[in-house]
Amino acid sequence: MSQDEALVIPQTLLIRLTDGQVQEMPLDEYLKGVVPAEIGLQKPLEALKAQAIAARSYAVTTRRHAADGFDLCTTAHCQVWKPQNRYPDSDRAVDETSGLVVTYNGQIVSAPFFGHCDGRTRNSEEVWSGKIAYCRSVPCICGHTSLYGHGVGMCQRGAVAMAHQGATAEEILKHYYTGIEILAATAIPRTAFRRSVIFGQVVDEQGHPRGGLRLLLEGPAGVVEKGTTSDGKFWFTALPAGQWALRVKGKAVRYGDLVTDGRNTLQLRVVVAEAPSPRWKVSVMPLLHPPLLIGTVGQDGVTMTLTDPAGNEQTVVSGSAPEYNPGGFALPLSGAGTYTLRLFDQSFPIQVGDGGVWVQFSPQPA
Repeated sequence: MSQDEALVIPQTLLIRLTDGQVQEMPLDEYLKGVVPAEIGLQKPLEALKAQAIAARSYAVTTRRHAADGFDLCTTAHCQVWKPQNRYPDSDRAVDETSGLVVTYNGQIVSAPFFGHCDGRTRNSEEVWSGKIAYCRSVPCICGHTSLYGHGVGMCQRGAVAMAHQGATAEEILKHYYTGIEILAATAIPRTAFRRSVIFGQVVDEQGHPRGGLRLLLEGPAGVVEKGTTSDGKFWFTALPAGQWALRVKGKAVRYGDLVTDGRNTLQLRVVVAEAPSPRWKVSVMPLLHPPLLIGTVGQDGVTMTLTDPAGNEQTVVSGSAPEYNPGGFALPLSGAGTYTLRLFDQSFPIQVGDGGVWVQFSPQPA
């Protein structure tokens, strides 16, 4: 397990107890009440270590209570915390993994886990709305024939079975989280770690969520761009103190005078006026090279979905490949066949041969 000095985690967390009080406690002290409550008592040390690292990674990345004035609750909504269930082996697992976190591409990730699977874990997009690169379906030796929990990430019973067979905590975690590394982080004061958050939802004038839009947040950190999820939600995290302005790309919407102090959380409801969706026509031209679907819709911020002949989906936003004209985009192709490209509420069959294709969308006259 190597160390990356750039990684930081908070020294303490704000925990809301069952009686509603919020208590600040050291991160590892909190984890000593989580590990046995989540994975159970009398488990192999390496399974306990894997649980400790996954729980630490989740604890320092979750933002579920960003607007509530604390970091985590003590129920399954976040992680179950029962300090009365502590015992020496789980305390040892936390101590011996202190500072270790699950990372993907150099960033700490949330490392989800669950009770047991039915012989395989699930791809994140089978359960949740988005694809998480490190949450890929893998075979599991847990020995169960049914699924208990969401099925994404580390199967806790599978981790125990692997530990009984001699696997280390790192081997367990690298089996269940694809392409990850276990790295050591430096603990810093909680307020410096958390910084500020701006989050919310984009809706139309009728209150319906607007997914697939691009948001630009301008302020002390420059310009930060994020997209809205399918239910219109967005979030900007780790913001320093200062004044910010939020714009919706391609829309006459601007929210100014958003002030952060490095610790606070701002929640917004962003309303965009809806213009009637145009009907589109598409022109298709085969390409010998490159083996990509390349095209343009003439404007940025339009979300499209490409389905290949095998039924696999990819999503792209126009303007992500500006080298192919305004509103340009590019997607890899898996081979010849009939693909389906969906734009707003219209679907277009795209025939692909041995090379690539160029597609150009244009609105039809009213």
